[in-house]
Amino acid sequence: METLIVRIKQKNKSSFTKELLKSFNFLEVKEEKEFTSAERKMIKSFSSAFNDVELSISGKKKLKSLEQVLDEL
Repeated sequence: METLIVRIKQKNKSSFTKELLKSFNFLEVKEEKEFTSAERKMIKSFSSAFNDVELSISGKKKLKSLEQVLDEL
């Protein structure tokens, strides 16, 4: 299966274009979701946390222990 991304420049043409693409039975149309600023902030935070874990696993960064984190609370 191949993926093709279509960006519709004119907002007033988007409805027509989506319906046209959906009419082809050999295409699967998935609409992209726009994230809210809170969702983007959470994604950025998770991405940073996963990066920290990867660095810790490779020995490039030392993370705090659970005990140290709980002591800070």
